[in-house]
Amino acid sequence: MIYHLLKKFLLFFLLFKVSYGITLKQAINEALNNNLEIKQLKQDLKIGEININLAKNSFYPEFFFNSGYTVLKDRFYSEIPSFSPLFPNLRFKQSEKNYFNYEIGINIPIFTGFKRINSLKLSKIDYKAREKFLREKEREIRLKVIDIYINLLILNEILNVLQKQKESIEEHLKKAENFYKEGLITDIQVLQTKVKLAEVKREIKKVEGQIKVGKANLNLLLNRDINIDFKVEKIDINIPKDLSLKELIKKALRNRDIIKALNYKEKEFKYIESINKSEFLPSVIAGSKYFYTNQYPYTSPKGNTSFYLIFSLKFQGFKPYYNYLKSKEEEKKFRFYKRDTINKIVLQIKKSYEDFIVARENLKVAENGLSEAEKYFKKVKEQYNEQLADTTDFLNAEAYLTKAKADRVIAYYQLILSYLKLKELIGEDYEK
Repeated sequence: MIYHLLKKFLLFFLLFKVSYGITLKQAINEALNNNLEIKQLKQDLKIGEININLAKNSFYPEFFFNSGYTVLKDRFYSEIPSFSPLFPNLRFKQSEKNYFNYEIGINIPIFTGFKRINSLKLSKIDYKAREKFLREKEREIRLKVIDIYINLLILNEILNVLQKQKESIEEHLKKAENFYKEGLITDIQVLQTKVKLAEVKREIKKVEGQIKVGKANLNLLLNRDINIDFKVEKIDINIPKDLSLKELIKKALRNRDIIKALNYKEKEFKYIESINKSEFLPSVIAGSKYFYTNQYPYTSPKGNTSFYLIFSLKFQGFKPYYNYLKSKEEEKKFRFYKRDTINKIVLQIKKSYEDFIVARENLKVAENGLSEAEKYFKKVKEQYNEQLADTTDFLNAEAYLTKAKADRVIAYYQLILSYLKLKELIGEDYEK
């Protein structure tokens, strides 16, 4: 009984495994939720949020408590001279040898040279930049998923073409063996067919290996066990006939999150420079504290409360000035980096646009080539059956047809891939 139940469970598990499939949309969503690179930047975003709270904390009062116990080597005494030689000097202890003291109070920053407000603004801008870097990383991962997914579709279609070719050659081999038995052809032609069949089988194994590697790479992006097997579902994308390179570049410069992130990073220098300049400005602190000590035995009260207003101005040489100059130079360097990044984005758009144009033309050529290859194969097959063509002619026609089918599949999915890459590079999502 248990054996039969286990057998049914195993059968159900195998059927489920075979039928498991994942769409491109599902793969993208899973990657956005689970990819480790994205998770790192999500943690980075949380750090940015904490930095904002830290900056806000500088506006709050500072509470302090200090205490100590002191042991002196010698006790201090005070001596008052006598008003007459007949009487000794008056001597009494001024301080206890061992004593305890503590203080508790509050400091309230009144003015810090605009350092606090600029630090808060800097942390908020930094948070926005981190957010855009996260969105750009999501776009990068999404593009990788699309690339691997479509290449898996290409490999699957090529595998199907090769398997059909294998079936066709096996059928041809049976005919060739029958023709050989009837003395219509030589054994060379039979051997030639067997060699071709072995060659196709090797190619099938090669493609199957490439599919396994592709699935492992996709699993890695999705943060799953790399050995999980799945099926990729075919996709059908509505591709526009005409695209304007000028409009594509405009959209990219307007939509790309990396450009938005760099704009925020550039604004950070303004606040960094203000923070550096604030080092030359004074700070004003108001406060109050209660102080207690039992050091002085004849002093009363032992504790007292004080209120104070502190004006402070301090800096080490020209350090703030050099920090300011350093930030200005870093800003110039960053602007070069930003300009270079924008130029590279424009170049990416141009390259992807040309790839799209070439892929569209390749599809037309591949479709024409497939039509011609199908006609040629049909004619050669008829001639072979009538003994008007030999095995070499048949196998060549079969190879041409297989290559034409593979070329058409590759061209079709390369067109989809080039279009989706363009959409991602201009800042538009796969679904839009």
